[in-house]
Amino acid sequence: MVKGIIFDFDETLVNSLETYWQVFRCGAQRLNLPAPKREELAALLSEGKGLLEILSQIYPALDKEAILNCAGKMREAFTDVVIEFPITIKPEVKGVLSSLKMKGVKIGLVTGRICSSEQMWAELRGLSIAQFFDAVVTGGDQPRKPAPDGIITCLEKLNLAAEDSIIVGDAKSDLIAGKKAGVRVIVLSSEGAVGETFAPEQPDMVIDNLSQLVRFLEQEVAAE
Repeated sequence: MVKGIIFDFDETLVNSLETYWQVFRCGAQRLNLPAPKREELAALLSEGKGLLEILSQIYPALDKEAILNCAGKMREAFTDVVIEFPITIKPEVKGVLSSLKMKGVKIGLVTGRICSSEQMWAELRGLSIAQFFDAVVTGGDQPRKPAPDGIITCLEKLNLAAEDSIIVGDAKSDLIAGKKAGVRVIVLSSEGAVGETFAPEQPDMVIDNLSQLVRFLEQEVAAE
């Protein structure tokens, strides 16, 4: 029986790829550098890479100092871009989270965002979904996915065993981290990641919409 579900954040609960791509376009323009293609950025994010890693891969000719300067410009661009291209919650999320809580499922969040848990809680409150979560772990707390540390820490906070839990995410890094942590993995198809691209690792299930989670749990209960 599923007792807990851990969610990824970006492109799982919220639409953020468009925002990040526009940030890179704006930042690259300010730096007089070529902007990455949208699909290139999506693939790098799916691998769980952070900003410095992404910039180093997109601009391999730049030295460390130049990469750090790029990162600063990208962060400045984010402040401007997010006004026109805000990160938005997916329309089905509140209903799904509410249904899960009504079924007694514990809910956690593990994100690669390099921020504090307090900052992540504040963002969840801003999206009006903080009340559904029992635990939050960020990339500022533990090594980022695909390392399993964040999931393991979240399970400890939820007081759950891996075999009773699921992680839901859209990225290859979610899949690898989940398998290492010993939880079942459900992949949400997104622009940056599709189940078939994960070989040799494969998720336990691929869904197109988070609302399918509720039906999945109902089927599990019926099968017991």
